Amino acid sequence: MAADATPAQKAATKAKADDLHKQLTAGADFAKLAKQYSGDPGTRNNGGDLGYFSQNEMVKPFADAAFRMKAGEMTVVQTQYGYHVIKVEDHKLAHVATLEEARAQIVEALRHRAGADQAHQAIRSGSRVGAERQETRGVIRKARVGPRENPAARHR
Repeated sequence: MAADATPAQKAATKAKADDLHKQLTAGADFAKLAKQYSGDPGTRNNGGDLGYFSQNEMVKPFADAAFRMKAGEMTVVQTQYGYHVIKVEDHKLAHVATLEEARAQIVEALRHRAGADQAHQAIRSGSRVGAERQETRGVIRKARVGPRENPAARHR
């Protein structure tokens, strides 16, 4: 529903949502109706399924309604985007990972941040990180070749 919809357009949209709710209560297939009538291109193709989401991922009126209902319940709710027919399929508690479960992600995030910090510092200082690394590798390779010849010893 457009933000500048007239009262008549809003009423027609509400009536359509109420009619869909009535059809669903009578046993109609939610996915089929969502594919046919949903105005949300992001969920229309998958039958209106939003998957699991946290309360702060949705606009307040939508989230309040969804988290207030029990599994299997339906309602019509109005948000700034229009009218929504919501059917709650399931609730599950959010999982907070233990340190062991999150360790690999934490290490990767820290490595990524350290690399980004190094790149930013190199950019600010005007140096090139890749060139410094190549130069260091060259020095290490030369050091492995062996001791330097003493030029004075060669001429004796």
